[in-house]
Amino acid sequence: MVIVRGGGGEVGLSCYNNYELCKAIATFPLPVLTGIGHSTNMTVAELVAFRNAITPTELADFLLQTFHEFSVPVQEAKKAIVSYSNRLLEINKQAFTSETKHFRNSAHLYLNISKNKLLSTSQEFKNEAKTLLNRKRELIKSAQKESISQSKRLLKVESEKIETVIHDLPNKIIHPIELQKRNLFELENMVRLLNPLSVLKRGYSITTVDGKTINGAMSLKVGSKIHTKTFDLEIESEIKKIGKNGE
Repeated sequence: MVIVRGGGGEVGLSCYNNYELCKAIATFPLPVLTGIGHSTNMTVAELVAFRNAITPTELADFLLQTFHEFSVPVQEAKKAIVSYSNRLLEINKQAFTSETKHFRNSAHLYLNISKNKLLSTSQEFKNEAKTLLNRKRELIKSAQKESISQSKRLLKVESEKIETVIHDLPNKIIHPIELQKRNLFELENMVRLLNPLSVLKRGYSITTVDGKTINGAMSLKVGSKIHTKTFDLEIESEIKKIGKNGE
């Protein structure tokens, strides 16, 4: 922060003694530099400032010199950083090249070793596979022979069972059929005897009123029409008298 004045009489210096201005300069967060432009009287603003110069030109020279003094070490530091960086990059480049070459050689060596191991393992695997395959073939052949032998024995046993069943089949089937025939014949005779026509043929008759067979629970009336059926006749008649058996 720079406060400068372009010259003038001492009368214009009183404003630089203002309390609020001087307080602001003293509490400002950045350094305040003054170039009020006089050489005889000192103002309060100059006293509380970080640095003061007699004229703005002197203050400008101070700033230029300060920037120069600051920029020169910076430029030298920049050159030193660039030089050191180049040297460091060259060293790392050489180390990287060496490591790359070493890695390439190690990789080729490891690949060759792995290739040889893979070929050896592959050959061992082929040999083991052939041995296992031959063993499995022998087991399959043995199992086939055993299966054929077991199948023949089982077939013989089952054939004998079938022959036994065929031999016993007529006795086991014909006898029950004959028995069922006799039972069926007896049932047929019973059904024939129980046929209403057979009952009517023996001299019995069936008498109904309104399609219902007469029994003791029915309520009959004189004058009701009744229907009587015999073996060879159907008779309709009228009730003249109703009485119980024995009366």
